Amino acid sequence: MIFSNVISSSGFIVVALPIALVGVVLVGLRRGDGRWPMVGWLAAAAYGVVLTGLVLFPFPLPPWSIPGFDAGLNVGPWPSPWANVVPLDTIGQALRLGPDWPQFWLLVGNIAAFVPLGVFLGALRPGRHSWRRAFLTGLVISVVIELSQLSLSLLVGFPYRVADADDVISNVGGTLVGYGAFRIADIAGRAILPARLVFWS
Repeated sequence: MIFSNVISSSGFIVVALPIALVGVVLVGLRRGDGRWPMVGWLAAAAYGVVLTGLVLFPFPLPPWSIPGFDAGLNVGPWPSPWANVVPLDTIGQALRLGPDWPQFWLLVGNIAAFVPLGVFLGALRPGRHSWRRAFLTGLVISVVIELSQLSLSLLVGFPYRVADADDVISNVGGTLVGYGAFRIADIAGRAILPARLVFWS
């Protein structure tokens, strides 16, 4: 192990999740949200906490001393190995390797991780979001995540997480997949179900 002490993903989630859920309940009660909107916002808050735990943790605690890396061990010119700024480089490699390699499933995971975001964007504000807003929201959140990973890596002095332009592409793709799935389910639900059962409207 490079670091003996870390803040684990599960440790962050255990601490942050109750705080987030209590905050959502207090805000919802103040706004007078109904039962289903409250459930939706609680689910979105839980998703946000879990996503943060997965993309930023485990986080290494000081002292940040990396054998080899401290001695100048590096790969290529800046920004390597801190970031990959070449679009479709990582995605292309994952697709070439195929499902027998972990890079492929990491790509699938990056897409799947943002599918719920697209669903929540459609379900929680159905009249205020379009695919363009879903695209922009997914783009902004993904860029913030990658910049946070890069900033934290620079802080500890080692690329504990590599910021990747392809992560942004796959995350935005996942957001649009989720939003599209919600829109299809929304149209089908309104056509099939009685109006009283369309609880997400």
